[in-house]
Amino acid sequence: FTDAERARILGEAYFIRALNYFDLVRLWGGVPIVVYPTGSIEDGVGIPRSDKAAVYEQILYDLEKAEQYLQLTTTKSRASKGAVWAFRSTLYLYLERWQEAVNNANKVIEQTTLYQLNKSYSDFYLSKNTAESIFEIEYTINNRNNYAINWLPGSLGGRREFLPTDDLISLLNNPLVGGDRENLLLLDQGIYYGNMDFKPAMGIDQVYVFRLAEIYLNRAEANVKLKKLADANNDLKKLRARANVSEVSDYANEEELESQIQLERRLEFAFEGKRWFDLIRTNKAKATLGITKDYKLLLPIPQPLIFV
Repeated sequence: FTDAERARILGEAYFIRALNYFDLVRLWGGVPIVVYPTGSIEDGVGIPRSDKAAVYEQILYDLEKAEQYLQLTTTKSRASKGAVWAFRSTLYLYLERWQEAVNNANKVIEQTTLYQLNKSYSDFYLSKNTAESIFEIEYTINNRNNYAINWLPGSLGGRREFLPTDDLISLLNNPLVGGDRENLLLLDQGIYYGNMDFKPAMGIDQVYVFRLAEIYLNRAEANVKLKKLADANNDLKKLRARANVSEVSDYANEEELESQIQLERRLEFAFEGKRWFDLIRTNKAKATLGITKDYKLLLPIPQPLIFV
C-alpha cells in the first residue's frame, strides 16, 4: 500500500466501526466494546457490557481517528472527512452537546463545492451520488439491495410487507406540510405504497446514510436549544421551500419550532429509517407509539448469543 491508500483504509475502518457502534448503542443500549483483533476463542471471553456513555466515547474516538486519516472527496459511496462531520453533527444531538452539533453541521454546509441541496426533493433518490449526498451505500446488480421488495405491490414485483401509516399518508398529501414529498407515495388500486423509484428487479437502490438535508435539520434543532430561533427558522424554511411546501412560516415559540423541525424530519426522511431513532432520542417514543414499558424501547439480545 502507498501511504495514501493506507490512510484511506484506516480512516474508513474507524468510520465504519463508529457507525456500527452507533447502531448497536441505539438499538441495544450499552454493548461490549471490542477494539482489539480476535486471535482465538479466549480473546472474546469475559468482555463485559459497557454502559452507553462508554460506547458513545468510543464512537467519538473512532470519528476523531477517522477524521485524521480521511480526505474530502466527491466519492459519496466511501467514508470521507465530510461524512465524519455529518456523523458528528448527528451524534452530538444524542449527547445534547448543541454547539458542537452546530459546529460540525457548519463544516459540512460550508463545503459548497461538494455538498448542495438538490433543486427538487426527489432528485436524491432518482440518481446516485447526487450533490446532496454525503455518504450513501451503493448497490449494483451484482451486489443487490432487496429492500424495495418489502414496499411495493405484487404487480410491481413486491411483497407489500411495509406500508405507510394513514397519518403519514395524510401529511405527505397535505400541500401545507408535504409539498413535493407527496411523490414518496404510490397509489395502486386504492392502496398507498412507499415510493422512492424502487427497482426491485435490478436491486440497485442506494441506502442514504447522511445527506445534506439532515445536516440542516441537525443545525436547526441544535440552534433551538441554543435559543437561536432565527437561525433555526432559516434552515427549516430552506428545506420546506425546496419541497415546495405552500406554507413556510417563522415560529417564535421554541416548543412549536422544535415540534415543526421534528415533523420536518419525519416527512423529509420518511422511508430512510430515521423515525424510530428520532422518537427515542427526543423521548417521544412511548407517547407517540403507545409504548408502556421502558424495556420495549430496546431490542432484546438474540437468544443464540446468550452463553452460560
